[in-house]
Amino acid sequence: MRAMPGGDGRTNPVGAIEAIRHVWGKSKMRWSYLGIILIGELLFPKAGQRLTAPTYYIAARATYDSNPKALEVRGVSNLPAGSILAIEAYDSLGEKRRPLSESKDVAVGADGFFDVTLTAAAGSSFRHNIACSIIFMMGPEQPASVRQIVGKHGDHLGYPENPLAYVGSGDEEYLLVQVHVL
Repeated sequence: MRAMPGGDGRTNPVGAIEAIRHVWGKSKMRWSYLGIILIGELLFPKAGQRLTAPTYYIAARATYDSNPKALEVRGVSNLPAGSILAIEAYDSLGEKRRPLSESKDVAVGADGFFDVTLTAAAGSSFRHNIACSIIFMMGPEQPASVRQIVGKHGDHLGYPENPLAYVGSGDEEYLLVQVHVL
């Protein structure tokens, strides 16, 4: 960088220093803006970008809309696309619970979402304040592509760290979510 000429034709070192500070200040500001942009790009997801989780999950909502014979269950999961979930409604939680529907299978879509309407079993009806179980188990209904990712016995479901993962008979791991129907 060259020195700025002074009023008398000689170089003015003070003017040169001010020019350098001016350019450096703009440069630092540019770097600051660039840093903010990069941090934003790294920390905040873009629309349509799939978010990640430390382990597998299932999140859902069951909606009762005053139809005693139908219960809509919608949810999302980061299980592999095509994973089969078994969904069933009960009158309560616990050992003495009574099923209100037949178990119905639904596949997790490529976008991670699933949607199913349960039908009340004969002699049963849905109402507020019931429970809905959503379970992912390794079994013959799971596609080979899912078994390859999650493990033959559900070994990669994250038990014991994953609060949704349990171990059943034969050391088979599974995910279980209980949804309260409001």
